[in-house]
Amino acid sequence: GVGGEKTLGIRIPVLRKLTKTHRNDHELASALWASGIHEARIIAPLIEDPARVTERQADRWVRQFDSWDICDLCCNNLLRKTPFAHDKALEWSAGEREFVRRAGYVMMAVLAVHDKAAADSVFAGYLRVVASGATDERNMVRKAVNWALRQIGKRNLALNGKAITVISENGPDVTILQGDGNATVVTIGLGNDVDVELRRHVAERGDVRREAARVAGVERHDLAAR
Repeated sequence: GVGGEKTLGIRIPVLRKLTKTHRNDHELASALWASGIHEARIIAPLIEDPARVTERQADRWVRQFDSWDICDLCCNNLLRKTPFAHDKALEWSAGEREFVRRAGYVMMAVLAVHDKAAADSVFAGYLRVVASGATDERNMVRKAVNWALRQIGKRNLALNGKAITVISENGPDVTILQGDGNATVVTIGLGNDVDVELRRHVAERGDVRREAARVAGVERHDLAAR
């Protein structure tokens, strides 16, 4: 949730206005984050310099996430721009803490939207870990898993098909084999709503044929190069 003793109640549009005169200010961003004040931690990633963010700093900030809004804003506005963004997406998605794990899946979602240069294989790899996150009982994690699945599935036609396959194979019920050999059937967050949205996305795209031709062309090129 959002709240706590160190929340001032200042609205996001007001906070964003305050950032206009401060960009790529590492020292100020660090000081604001260290204050522990909710609104200060919203401003910090908006003015931080991605080039100066180290893995150690990123890990420290993520461990200190205590609300979905700071988690999502920090991942979308700062952490996705770091050179280690993809590595951290996988690392954090395997974390135990609720908002650390959420951060991993949020990173997958925002990278699917913004990292145009990344290969499809990167996001296909993310799909392989989506089902494990969807079995998490914590709602904040499951929502991020759904978000990641949706955005990866909307990236292009090839990944759309892979995302729908993940849903058909894993949701809404999946059997988990526990360490003691007992099987447990659990309901996960990969429901019909995601499946319907991804299928509608393909149907509504005006460039489906062009995308299919692109994928086919890439495959023919790969075969010719072998």
